[in-house]
Parts: sequence; structure tokens; C-alpha cells
Amino acid sequence: MPRTIIKKTELCKEIVEKVGLDLSNYNVLTELGTNQFAFLPILASIANAKSITAFVRDTKYGTAEMVEDEFKKIVKETGLGHEIKIRKNNLQLTDISIANIVTNSRMLRPLNQDFISKMRPFTSVITLMYEAWEMRYADIDINACDKLGIKVCGVSENTKMLPIFDFCGPMIAKLVFDAGFEIMSNNIVIFSNDSFGKVAKKTFKALGAASVTLTNDLFAIPNVIEKADFLLLADYQTVKPLLETSGCAPINFLNKYNPELNIIHLFGKISEHEVKQLKGRIFPETSGLANVMTYNLSSCGEIPVFWLQVAGLRAAQEVLEGGPVIFSQDITREI
Repeated sequence: MPRTIIKKTELCKEIVEKVGLDLSNYNVLTELGTNQFAFLPILASIANAKSITAFVRDTKYGTAEMVEDEFKKIVKETGLGHEIKIRKNNLQLTDISIANIVTNSRMLRPLNQDFISKMRPFTSVITLMYEAWEMRYADIDINACDKLGIKVCGVSENTKMLPIFDFCGPMIAKLVFDAGFEIMSNNIVIFSNDSFGKVAKKTFKALGAASVTLTNDLFAIPNVIEKADFLLLADYQTVKPLLETSGCAPINFLNKYNPELNIIHLFGKISEHEVKQLKGRIFPETSGLANVMTYNLSSCGEIPVFWLQVAGLRAAQEVLEGGPVIFSQDITREI
């Protein structure tokens, strides 16, 4: 059973206080979502932001009006958010031009040159809301940011204060359980060459897997593929299609060595056409995207999402204040 709105609000206040988030000198432009993501502007409100604008647009999941109505219920019950301006489907120029902090949130993306040109030079920052090494250049026009004096920061998810990335273990375990596998006593292959693969391996071993093989070269382990219960696709950086003939996990290879192999994808570009060619099962039974999680931290509850949101805002505060660095990370430019 999820927490009540009051309990969620108390949790948000505790996290804001814990990290010393103080936005009293800053105008914040962020998004308004549903469930845990309805609390991002609330967190800025708790941190006493000078002003808060929350943008929401119509999506396949619902209209902006529906999201706003749900948010109003939260505001009414908590007494917070009275200073938050809701913008539906369209932003005004001043919403962008006064912002000191802009969150790289789904509703606002992409933050392109036109958007960035409206921001405050040298006194504003875009916070990625994820680690710097996960930088998706389609999200933000970094060249425009550099030319126009807009700062960009990543967010450390591995601090002692808020060990956000540790929640990826339970998140991946939930993905596997939802796919119908036990982990315990399973023979598992993980295709990954980054931190997601490492935390998956650690989690699977802790939960009693019979064997766990972490690799970024499936062709080198056909004998392991033959015995695997499932293959987890969890490499964030791989952008080319995984299951194509020239991919990292081609269908003909998998069908040859383990016709009944089941695939679970956390990351990876796959199409519905390719899925239909597999002899085994795939979960989720949808197309997949590179650099985009099939499951995200919200599947583990509210704490990891609130932690990440607060860390993202705190990272922006650090950049603007030029003080001690705890959560903020420098961005590596695309070569």
C-alpha cells in the first residue's frame, strides 16, 4: 500500500532538510507529472524557491488538465504549492527567461537551441537529473549552452548521503520477477559494460543465482548462452540495434545456441519486428530504446525518485553558489 499524501510530504521535507536544499534565491522551471513526479515542484516549494513554474503537456497517458487536477488535490491536502505556476502545453517566454534552475525533465525536453537562447546567461543552470556519464545529447543542445553561457550539471547518484544508484539493484530484480523468473537457482547472462551491469550481477548473486556471467561479448560465450535461463540486456551506452544481424545480440546467434532463451531488456534498441523472430520470450513484450530504461526507479517506490529529484535540485544549487561539491558533476562534451 503506497504512502498517504501527508506521509509523502513528510518524507520530502526530511530529504530536503537532510541535504540542506535551499532555493530561496532561485527561480525554478520544472515539470509536473503524476505519482512521484507530481512532487518535483513540491520539493522546490519545500526548499523555499523564489518562484516555481511547472510545465505539463498532453501525453498518451492523459491530458494536462487531468494532471493539474490531481496536483490540485495534493496542494489542497498538504497546503503546499500555492506559489507554483502551472503551465499547460505552452510555456511563456518569461517562464524560461527568469529561471535560474531548469530541470532536464521529460515534459520539458528537448532543451534545444531555441529554448536555451531564452535562458539567463551565466546565472542559470540545467540539471540533468541523472549521472553525467549517462548524458544523452539528444536531451540538451550542449553547444548552444556553451555559446550562450548556460551551465549544465550531472547529478551524483552515489553519495553517502543519498545512495540513489543502489536502488537499481531492487529495480532490476523487480524487472526480472515481473518477467516470471526466480533469480535464485537461475543461470543468468548479463550483456553490459557499465555500472548497471555491475549492480545487476551483485544483486543476482546476493539473491542466490546459480551462475551470473557479465559480458559485453556474447559471441565469446556460446557455451554459457546454451545453459542460460535468461539474458539481461543492460548496457546503457550501446545505441545500435541489438538483435539485428550486425548487432551485439543477433537473433540468429541466440536462436542457434539457445532456441528457448528468454530475454529481459532494461536498455537496448530493439524493434517489435525483431521480437517476433525470436524463438524464446522477451520481456517486456514491446520495442526497446537505447539510453532509456524499460523500468525506472519509480518502480521501486517513492524514496529513490524523491532522492534523485532532491539531488538534482541540490546539484544545481551547488553550481550556482560555487560552494562545496557533493552532488554536482561536470559534463563531458561529445567528441
